[in-house]
Amino acid sequence: MNLVEEKAKVLKSLVDEYRENPNVNTFCLILKRADEAILSSIYVVKSVRPYLKTVYLSDLYNSAVVGLYNAIMNSSSEQTGEEFLQSIPREICRYIHTLYGKGGKEGVLSMTYSKCVDEDIVVTMDEYQSMYDKIVDMVEKKLLTLEKVRILRMRVVEGKTLKEIEKITKRTSHTISRWTKETIESIRNYEMERKQ
Repeated sequence: MNLVEEKAKVLKSLVDEYRENPNVNTFCLILKRADEAILSSIYVVKSVRPYLKTVYLSDLYNSAVVGLYNAIMNSSSEQTGEEFLQSIPREICRYIHTLYGKGGKEGVLSMTYSKCVDEDIVVTMDEYQSMYDKIVDMVEKKLLTLEKVRILRMRVVEGKTLKEIEKITKRTSHTISRWTKETIESIRNYEMERKQ
């Protein structure tokens, strides 16, 4: 198996994981791994659709993210990683054309995009780095376990899938997902309590 096939396989396992248990962290991992397909799709659709020349690139990117979400939701478990990768540009182009083509309504975008990305749960690398001192403080005060911190690091920093973490930690996917969300919420709540 070559590198491209391996990447496609990992992406497909994330997609299957998301379809089984939709959560924002998994969606963000998919987004990271599908970024190249998203950007090339935007380039192609912008070059063949003259009416998109006036649309901001950030709006096209957001539309492409919704197209990716549609590709995920329309995928099947029988689909290979390569087949899923091939479906991404199709879904992106279809969604962008629906949104900005004849009779498209830009207002649809924010509503649909918010279904995919819930910013209250997403942790970016910058936020993770800003949380570091709080994490250390919480571990010292025994408010967080090292295991939960390790799982959060594997998900956010290393971009591992639930299945990869499951093999390493011997915990279920459900537990890993729940702990990740609880850990993020605990750190954010701890920060708010310290500010009061």
